[in-house]
Amino acid sequence: MTKTSASAPGQEESRFGRVAREYFESPLATIALVVFCLILLAALFAPWLSPQNPYDPLEINFMDARLAPGSPASETDMTYWLGTDAQGRDMVSSILYGIRISLAVGVMSSFIAMLLGAALGLISSYLGGFFDALLMRIVEIQISLPSALVALVFIALFGRGVDRLIIALVLVQWAYFARTVRASALSEKNKEYVEAATCLAMPTWRIIFQYIFPNCLAPLLVIVTIQMSHAITLEASLSFLGLGLPITEPSLGLLISNGFRHLMNGRYWISMYPGVALFILVMAINLVADRLRDIFNPRLQR
Repeated sequence: MTKTSASAPGQEESRFGRVAREYFESPLATIALVVFCLILLAALFAPWLSPQNPYDPLEINFMDARLAPGSPASETDMTYWLGTDAQGRDMVSSILYGIRISLAVGVMSSFIAMLLGAALGLISSYLGGFFDALLMRIVEIQISLPSALVALVFIALFGRGVDRLIIALVLVQWAYFARTVRASALSEKNKEYVEAATCLAMPTWRIIFQYIFPNCLAPLLVIVTIQMSHAITLEASLSFLGLGLPITEPSLGLLISNGFRHLMNGRYWISMYPGVALFILVMAINLVADRLRDIFNPRLQR
């Protein structure tokens, strides 16, 4: 007696459903995704979640500059749960806004770099020849250099600022997307559906972006998640060195830098709490990316 299929005809599991089902089979990856979503919501609703609401969380108040975690505020009934920094600003509010800025820089730079790198990788794989060889030499040179060094060069050229830092991170990351998409597109280029579209005299741009590109989304999704974590870490490193965002845009890296000089004075919380927030954010994104990589490349599953 044959065993019947669990799903009726015409109700086969979609590709998205399969990916979602396999993703949530990992408890650790599920927890990481929930943590990331909570951090994302906290960043989006920072103006309403901030204990300093409706006051400016970045307003300097030297009267409260030495308050430790749990100390009552001097003029209000609020309590500084995590203390204040050296400028008297509430640490909870600063961390919420710092996460917001760090996430904005990481997400925007990774998304723009994905669009640029994917477009160049697709065109390079389809056209081949001199353009492909030239682009791959540029990619190899850039990937061989340390990311921080390349970012420092572009920041020196463009100057400091959120928009300039995003441009610098885009120019650092695009090569990884171009190489990944080109490798995936080369395996799709010689398949029957591409040859059929070519025989039908379809426009080149339509063949590239309508037929080849959708089959390159799986590795692209993994790379964009990894590069988002990399961009957040790189921005934090540059801001810690005083070469990233200006002091008026306090990201997590800048918050850690502001408290580093006060560690020997006993005010450890100024650097520690933003550091813990940065660690949790980056770890959650890395765990999500690791699970997606295992799903799209079963040979890496343990």
